[in-house]
This record gives sequence, C-alpha cells and structure tokens, in this order.
Amino acid sequence: MANIKSMEMDETIAACDKISVKKSFFSTRYVYNPTGSVLHGIKRDIASGDLTKIEKLLASPADKVAPLAENLKIERVEVSNVRVDAAVSADSQFAAVQLLRFMDYLYQPVSEVRMFEGPAAQAVCSLFK
Repeated sequence: MANIKSMEMDETIAACDKISVKKSFFSTRYVYNPTGSVLHGIKRDIASGDLTKIEKLLASPADKVAPLAENLKIERVEVSNVRVDAAVSADSQFAAVQLLRFMDYLYQPVSEVRMFEGPAAQAVCSLFK
C-alpha cells in the first residue's frame, strides 16, 4: 500500500467533502465519511497499451463505469512509464483514480482525479485486487 500523502492527488482527496483527514503524531489517515472506512493508496505501473482503456473508463459517465470496469483487464508490469494512482476505501464504496506518465524524470498527471462511489467504486476497486 502506498501513502496517499505522497501521491499527486493528495490535496484533491483532502478537499473532498466526503473525506475526513485525521492527523496524528505519526500518520495521516483519510476516512470516507458515509461509511467510516479508511482509504488506502495504491500505485501500480501498467502497460502503456492500457493507458487508453483507463482513460476511457475515467471519461465515462458514472452509470457506465461498472460494466466497463468488469470487462477491463489491466496488465501489471514491473517497470513502465505509465502509472495508475488510486485511493480506495477498505469497504470498496469509494475510489479515486489518477493516471500519470513518466516525463522529464518525474511522474506527471495525464488525467484529472476521478472519484467514484457505490457500485462504480466497487467495480473500480476490483481492478486493483
């Protein structure tokens, strides 16, 4: 699991009214308020060919996300210039996803942060299991 605070999407998630940021001396936790579930960060290198598939998923309306995600297979690779960052709740009722590409020695965002709730979030979370 990745630390959400180290992700590019950190400020966007913290600004969401459905997310609470709980800071302690040693850590920062992000909690999805409607269910009280803690968010966990995921950083996954993916095959470059999967970039357009995920871009299509992120651009889809909420009611079309679940069917698209169920049929989507993301090839996980060890080293790539494309990465997916996600913050998912432990109960799979919330997911935030952002695409990044390695350029100029840094990962640069390729997409905006897209947030999902309910059945769409469950489908998106299943991509990262």
